[in-house]
Amino acid sequence: MKNDIQFLLDKNIAHRGLHDIHREIAENSLSAFDRAVKAGFPIELDVHLTRDNQVVVFHDDSLLRVCGQDINVNTSDYKDIAGFPLLATSDTIPLFSDVLKLVSGKVPILLELKDGAPVGCLEECVLPLIRSYSGEIAVQAFSPERIYWFSKNAPDVTRGQLSYYYEDRQITQFLRDAYKFLVFNSVTNPHFVAYDLSTMPNPVIERLKKENMPVIAWTARTEEQYKNILHYSDSIIFESFTPAEPTIRRVS
Repeated sequence: MKNDIQFLLDKNIAHRGLHDIHREIAENSLSAFDRAVKAGFPIELDVHLTRDNQVVVFHDDSLLRVCGQDINVNTSDYKDIAGFPLLATSDTIPLFSDVLKLVSGKVPILLELKDGAPVGCLEECVLPLIRSYSGEIAVQAFSPERIYWFSKNAPDVTRGQLSYYYEDRQITQFLRDAYKFLVFNSVTNPHFVAYDLSTMPNPVIERLKKENMPVIAWTARTEEQYKNILHYSDSIIFESFTPAEPTIRRVS
């Protein structure tokens, strides 16, 4: 694996942008991304594919939690969801292309590929946007199939495998263990792993460290969580508080 992923390491990454609902800055909004850029923090964000093949920045499958509308993102045209306010703020659901214009290479982007659209459909729409972007960008997903798609069709794009313990999923124990222990990494060949910090330290992380696999921890929501995880990760995704500066200052 020769991809240079240093742009993702040793930097704190703002989860869904540098959002703060108390300041009327919603998650995954242009305002949150603009605030992260001005503060110098790399950005983590989520993308879905709409019915009319628009790549939109949004986390949930449904608009219910964020927009108060029981509407599915993947089965809607963008024009039908574009005007709904995010968490009652002035921001609305942005296109990924608009986010790229705003960020314009000023900080790195960590792009999570959400499930909903079939594997290949979302990726085929995302890849041209990545190709036309001059800034630093990486993709990640919980789905090994999506990471495999990039390993086969765009191996030069930095890719990462998201994982956790999958205790909330109604799946077989075999599959739960396969995801948890990153069994599919031997096929998908990710350049980094992003793992749930609430499980750290754990045998998976210890193995990854021995294999020199970069580890990004998600998601620190307090200063205490942040400090406790510094020893186990190469980079940290955060929200609900703001580290003093973008660069990680490790404790001795």
